[in-house]
Amino acid sequence: MKDNLKIWGAVLVFVLLNILLGKYQLINFWLPAILVFIGMVITDLVSEGRPSGKQNKLNFRLLWFSILIAFVIGECLLRSSGAYKTWPEQNLGEYRSQYALSRAADADWYHRWTPNSDIDDPRPEFNYFKKSNSLGFLSEEFKPDTIENKFRIIGVGDSFTEGVGAPMDSTWVKLMENKLNLDSTSGFYTMNVGISGSDLYYGYVALRDLMLTKNPDLVILAINTSDILDVLIRGGMERFKSDSTVAYKKPPWFEVIYKDSHIARGFMKRILKYNEFMFTKNQMKEKEVVALKEIASGVRLYDKTAKENGFQFCVVLHPVAAELIYEGYPIKGLKSHFADSTIPIFDIFEDMRYREEDDPPIESIFWPKDLHYNSKGYQKMGNIIADRLLENGLIPN
Repeated sequence: MKDNLKIWGAVLVFVLLNILLGKYQLINFWLPAILVFIGMVITDLVSEGRPSGKQNKLNFRLLWFSILIAFVIGECLLRSSGAYKTWPEQNLGEYRSQYALSRAADADWYHRWTPNSDIDDPRPEFNYFKKSNSLGFLSEEFKPDTIENKFRIIGVGDSFTEGVGAPMDSTWVKLMENKLNLDSTSGFYTMNVGISGSDLYYGYVALRDLMLTKNPDLVILAINTSDILDVLIRGGMERFKSDSTVAYKKPPWFEVIYKDSHIARGFMKRILKYNEFMFTKNQMKEKEVVALKEIASGVRLYDKTAKENGFQFCVVLHPVAAELIYEGYPIKGLKSHFADSTIPIFDIFEDMRYREEDDPPIESIFWPKDLHYNSKGYQKMGNIIADRLLENGLIPN
C-alpha cells in the first residue's frame, strides 16, 4: 500500500509540475504523463491477483518510467536543436497558433496595432522601434488634405508591406514614393496600411471603413503566398461577425499535441507529412485551389470599391524571401483567375530574383532567419513597383 502511494504520489507531483511549467510556456510533458499514468493503471489491473503480480507491477512501472524518461530526454534534445521549431518560436520566442487572433486590437474587425502606441517588436536579428498613428498603422499620421496637387497612393498588405525587417522610412511603400518623386514631374504622397499578420480581407475592411475618406487616387494591393494560408485558416468576409468581432475556422483537434510535443511534430512532419498549419502536402494542393478562388473574390471586392469610389486599383504579386532560393511560388496561380480581366496584376517574382553578374548574392536582401526583407530588399521591391506603375500608365508621368 505504501509503495502504491509513493508511486501515485510521484506521478501526481510530475503532472502538477508539468502543468506549472506549461502555464509559463516552459517545457510541457502533459501528453507522456497522461499516457504513462494510463499505462500504469492498466498494467496494475492486469497484474492484480496473479501469483507474480507484485513483481510484474514493479517491472511494468519501471518500464513505464523508463519510457517517460526516454521521452523527456528526446523532447529536450529536439527542443534544444530547434529542428521542429515554428517560425514564431524561432523569431518571437513562443508558439502562436495560426488559428488564433494575434493581438488585442483584433477584438474588432481591424487587424492593426493599438493606435498612438510605441511598438517594440524585437527579433533575434533586428529591433526597429516604431510608432503607430491614430489609425493603428505603423506610419506617420495620414494628412492627405494638407498635401495639395499630389497623387495619393495607398499600399495595402501584410508584414512585407508594413516593412518588418527595416526602419519605418525604408518600407517598399515609402521607397517607391521616393523613386516616383525623383523620376516623375508629378508629386506623390503614399499612405501605408500594411500590417504584420494581415491579409487581403483585413486590408479590404480597413480600406473600406478607414481609408476611403483619404480620397486615394490609386490603391496597390500586395499579395504573397502567405495569403493562401491566411484565407484557408481565417476564411474570407465570413470571418467578420455582425457584433464587430472576428472568428477564424477551428483548428484540428490534434494541434494541442503538435504545440506541446516536438517528438509529435517530428512524427507528424516526417511520417504523416503534415506542415505547421496542420495540412498534409496533398491537402495543401487541393486547398490552394480553393484559397486562390477565395483570394480572387477578394481582389474583385477591391476592384468594385475602386470603380464605385473613382480611384485606380492594381495588384502586386511578390515572393516571400524563401521563395527566392527554394522552389515553389503558388500565389502565381492567382493570375489564371484574371486572364480576361482588366485589373492590372503585376507579378514581380522574376524581377526580385534577377541579379547582375557582379551583384551581391540574393541572400543579401533578406534576413536569413526571420526571412523578411531588409532595407535593400524593400528598396528593390519599391523600385520595381514604381517602374511597373510608370510603364503601365497607372500614375501621371
